[in-house]
Amino acid sequence: MSLTSKTVQTSKAMRFSFFFAAALVALAAIPLFLFSERTDEFFAWTIQPPLTAAFLGAGYWAVTMAAILAIQQREWTKVRIVLPVVISGVTLILLATLLHLDRFHLASPIFTAKLEAWAWLVLYVALVPLIIWGVWQQRREAGIELPRQTSLPAWLRLLMVITGTVMVLLGIGLFLFPLEVSSALWSWTLTPLTGRMTGAWLVAIGISLLIGVWENDYHRLYIAAAAYITYPLLQGINLLRYSATPQWSSPQLWLLLLILVSLLITGISIMRGYLRSRT
Repeated sequence: MSLTSKTVQTSKAMRFSFFFAAALVALAAIPLFLFSERTDEFFAWTIQPPLTAAFLGAGYWAVTMAAILAIQQREWTKVRIVLPVVISGVTLILLATLLHLDRFHLASPIFTAKLEAWAWLVLYVALVPLIIWGVWQQRREAGIELPRQTSLPAWLRLLMVITGTVMVLLGIGLFLFPLEVSSALWSWTLTPLTGRMTGAWLVAIGISLLIGVWENDYHRLYIAAAAYITYPLLQGINLLRYSATPQWSSPQLWLLLLILVSLLITGISIMRGYLRSRT
């Protein structure tokens, strides 16, 4: 019997959950990233400035990339890094939605905006029990855990701990105190809703970095690495697209840039290590 046949496989329920999540985040990514200046027409709520919409859209594209890779991977040990991102992200985003439901285009006269708002609400509510069902089914899968094959170097684990901790703390601050924390630590204006949504993404990605330190294996983290590379690259494009919005000389922006550069270094290093270990 081969090693693959002995290891825990990703259940059909979990793969379906990832597929559903991928479809959801892709649908959100398109209007946020491509139509950042027209969220009053093509998204669930109006977002200003457009940089904030594009910033959120980059997060959705990054998770779309990871979810697509997760659907194709059969071995659960290589996939499970995606689960905490989905759970934490969906939970916080749904909570932010319910806290600011009055901001959504649920009664908008614009059909596309109203459709987006109702689709957003229904899909996020539906995704929570779907994930619970997927986790329950996954726990019933028999087999052994895939052994660690190639550990991460100490410097990379330290970088992940620092970056993950900063992202989680900043994200929690933005979620709990969006106006106060954004005025002190963010380079452009965030509303209570967009502050909480931004915080949700930072928490989700930061948690994945911290869990990745525990996983400590290139083969277990290459799916997450795809998101770590995609996210900062798209955010770099966003900052260039809307270069007039942030205060480039502010320390707040340099904090964000340090986070993005750290994520990019982490993603590239993990992906290189994974590809080298396969040769």
